[in-house]
Amino acid sequence: MDATVIGGYATAVGVIISVFTLASSVFTLAYQSRKARFNTSVQLVLEFDKRFNSPSFEVKRQQAATAILAKPTDVSWAEPIFDLFEMIGYLVKKEATADELALITFYYWVHGYWTIGKIHIQQKRGYEKDVWGNFEYLHNRLLEIQRKTANRFEREIMSEADKNIFLNEEKDLSPS
Repeated sequence: MDATVIGGYATAVGVIISVFTLASSVFTLAYQSRKARFNTSVQLVLEFDKRFNSPSFEVKRQQAATAILAKPTDVSWAEPIFDLFEMIGYLVKKEATADELALITFYYWVHGYWTIGKIHIQQKRGYEKDVWGNFEYLHNRLLEIQRKTANRFEREIMSEADKNIFLNEEKDLSPS
């Protein structure tokens, strides 16, 4: 074998090693990027969960439930809760957080507060077209997942009995 052939083989081996190194780097970068995105998603949900279950927000939830039980046609006390779910819905829609994480963490309350607020929200849309649209998106997306994974017969809104149980649970919160 002459030096030209050996040099050609060495070059080919070098190219193959470079291609494998590049492919490995791209795979590692993609994996790390996906992992970082998931970690950010988890962090966002945990921050919203912390806020939702904070003593000051539990007081708002308790006040809203108490007011709604006393006067079911006035759900304005629940608007700060709708606002929180509006933001979570926006993040789910923009894929900043995983919808499955939102389902696990918030589905019961999203479903309950959507049940309570749906008519109020529709009335407000008479003069504020897009009000709480991301909250509605969040509810519908989580309901879709819930129906696929856990309960395909889940109702779009809670029954009156379930709604009363929900409101009484919220009313009986003990903010720490």
